Amino acid sequence: MAPKISVARDPQARGRSRLTKNRVEQIDVDEISPSEDSQDNTSGDFNISLLVPENIEIRMVDATQLGQYEIWFFSAAVILSVAMSFITAWILDTNLDTKPILGGVSLIFLALFVFFLVMTLVTRHALRKKGKVVKLYTSRVVESKK
Repeated sequence: MAPKISVARDPQARGRSRLTKNRVEQIDVDEISPSEDSQDNTSGDFNISLLVPENIEIRMVDATQLGQYEIWFFSAAVILSVAMSFITAWILDTNLDTKPILGGVSLIFLALFVFFLVMTLVTRHALRKKGKVVKLYTSRVVESKK
């Protein structure tokens, strides 16, 4: 059983307590020197480079078909999980009376999975066929002086 360790903090103390393996050390905040990276570097000008592509391509699809695609895809994933569960039960079943029933139910769920997968692929093909590609051309960046 691990020993219990309790630490009492003094509200008057200015530092933080650090708990090491065998003792509590008191750290004074004033003794810690800031690192070079944390120094204030905002005294000079900021130099910002921004890379902008010449054009941006966006594939626009019908939102209704996209929703149908997501439903078919989700249904196929759920049915596959159910089918794999029944197949596992069919493989591990030692009772000869229930083995044909589990096999039949497994085949039904596999057939449903194939149907949902085909519907997913058909809907995806329709999305690609009816979708439009919109190209947005970026304009020239001009630096303004104030």
